Amino acid sequence: MGEIEWTPHESALWWTCEAIRDRIRHDRWPEPIPASFARQFHGDEHIFQWGDYQRSWFGAVGDGSYQTSSFFVGGFGAAGLALGAATLGASALGNSARKNRARQDATQMWRPIDQGHLYISSHGYYLMPSTGGILGFPTESVLQADLGGPGVLLVTNSMASGSQEQFSITSVWAELLFVLWAHEYCPGHPRLTNLGFLPPEFIQRVEYSGTWSSSPLHELTQGR
Repeated sequence: MGEIEWTPHESALWWTCEAIRDRIRHDRWPEPIPASFARQFHGDEHIFQWGDYQRSWFGAVGDGSYQTSSFFVGGFGAAGLALGAATLGASALGNSARKNRARQDATQMWRPIDQGHLYISSHGYYLMPSTGGILGFPTESVLQADLGGPGVLLVTNSMASGSQEQFSITSVWAELLFVLWAHEYCPGHPRLTNLGFLPPEFIQRVEYSGTWSSSPLHELTQGR
C-alpha cells in the first residue's frame, strides 16, 4: 500500500472523528483556541475549531411582480416612426428582462449570501462574514440538519425573529457541525449509524492507508 496524501477536508474529517470519539466516550471537549469575540451562549462555553465557509440561503426574494415601461420617442415622419419603433422595441426587451427577473426572484432557490470565517464552540457556532459583523447560532436553534454532500451542511435554523430559515454551509467542518448537533439533539439520525456522516470515499481511503485499526473511525464503530 502506497503513501496517501490527505486533503484538507480529509484531515478535518479525521480530526472530527477524534473529537466525536472523545466527546462520546469521555465527555471531553477539544482544547480551546483563542478567539477575538465574546461568547454568547453559555458561561463555560469555549471555541475549539475554526475555518472558512460559504453560505447560501434557500428562498425567494420577490413576489413575481414587476413594473412595465412604455417609453416612446418619435414623430410622424419616416425618421420619427423608425425611432419610435426602436424605442418600443427597447421597452419590450426591457419589460421581458424585468419579467424574467421577477419570475426568478419569486422562485425559491439556493442563493449565495455570505462567506468568511466559521468558529465552532461547545454550544453552537459563529459566522464572521467578510463584510463585517458576527452571527451567532446556538446548537438548540438548529431544528433540522443533514449533509448535502462532502463538506456541505444543510440546516434549518430557528431565527430570533421567530421565523425558520434554510441555509447551506460549505466548509471542511460541515461534518463536525452536523455530528455535534445530531449527537446532542437528534441521536436517532440515520447518519449517525455506522459512520454515515462520513463520505464513503474517505472511509475507503482510511482502509486503504492501513491505518483503520488505529484510527478513531475504528473506535467509533467498535471494530466495525
